[in-house]
Amino acid sequence: MTVDNNNSMSTARNLGTLPGNNTTISASDSVTFSNDINDFYRIQLADTSTLKFDLTQGRFINLSLIRDANNNNRIDAGETIITSNNSPFINGLAAGTYFLRANHVVPLSSGIEPYTLGVRAISGVGIERVNESPREATQVSGNLNGTRKYEGELSSGGDINDFYKLQVGASTQFNAFLDRTDISFVSPDVNMTLFRDANRDGNLTSNEVVARSSQLSNRDESLNTNLASGEYFLQVFHMGNSNSSAAYKLTLTGTLTSTFTSSSVPKLLGTSESDTIRGGNVGGIINAGRGDDLINSAGGNDIVLCGAGNDRANGGLGDDLLDGGLGKNLLRGGQGADTFVLSGRGTQIIQDFQDGIDRLGLTNGLVAEVLTMTQRGSDTVIRVGNDPLAILKNVQASTITADDFVQVSHARSGNLMIPIAVG
Repeated sequence: MTVDNNNSMSTARNLGTLPGNNTTISASDSVTFSNDINDFYRIQLADTSTLKFDLTQGRFINLSLIRDANNNNRIDAGETIITSNNSPFINGLAAGTYFLRANHVVPLSSGIEPYTLGVRAISGVGIERVNESPREATQVSGNLNGTRKYEGELSSGGDINDFYKLQVGASTQFNAFLDRTDISFVSPDVNMTLFRDANRDGNLTSNEVVARSSQLSNRDESLNTNLASGEYFLQVFHMGNSNSSAAYKLTLTGTLTSTFTSSSVPKLLGTSESDTIRGGNVGGIINAGRGDDLINSAGGNDIVLCGAGNDRANGGLGDDLLDGGLGKNLLRGGQGADTFVLSGRGTQIIQDFQDGIDRLGLTNGLVAEVLTMTQRGSDTVIRVGNDPLAILKNVQASTITADDFVQVSHARSGNLMIPIAVG
């Protein structure tokens, strides 16, 4: 086998001065543990920059960023800035010459390890991390019911914490799974701690710890616990046992475990005929049943279940949740911040949707990303595939964004499954 001529710093392959506009410069090569263990690349930064390097293929390869401070073409103590086999950002690198080393790290593997290296620079002081403290935590959107996914990276050089802030709207089974995407012999240990900031002062203390995950060494982490309604912080942190970076993928899952508890909540039940139902002024549950029904929920915060048939429902005063169900239904929320449920089982004609106040609740597996919004005259038509879910009267399609949608879960109340907006 022919040994590459870039296996030392003095013979490093020159990738030149990196553009500061995030343009990737690529190089492909291979290493073996037997007689070609290292490949070196020389790069120049013209300005203070954030550097990003990516490695594809190369299961048994680590990348190191080196600054040869004394120009002796050797890696001396303190000259290795970071070592990783993933895709780190390194912020605030000064202008000058740097070296990248691709290093085969598995002695038992004697085969050829091909790889492709990509490196890019962004001029300026660098990308600042914004979730290094509870006050700067990444906000998990909505009440956690379902799954949210995130990616992050930690290093021992100052970026040792990532915080995530989450809301739980009801009793919830919570799981956090930390997938270590960069595990190798030099990967550091990363753990998780879940806090509830009881006094809401932004300072997380040991007596506010809810749960921990602390697998030894560089293993994946998992945290499972039951949570009551409230606000929580998840800390992902570098243990400092290595100067390597630590890339991860984080999956947060919440599953409602509560039932709709309120035997004292008034319930009005329709029949299989076409009914006229009027609610009271204290809020309650209206289940119209079958038939083409006329429903006026009057005052209070009501949950209106239209059921089957072509129904007409008016939420009246209060913050109401209206589920048109099957059929072609005419819905009016009335005053207040109302939620209109879209389940894919019928078409809901919503007469008074107020953008920024009212919400569209998705259930039965629907997510905002699969929906299309089109303008038809003065109205917005919301579809999944070719099927119309809703018609928003006198609303411009361009004003409907992901922020207008929430997820809807269900809790049992006797024989009824009650929809609850949870995120």
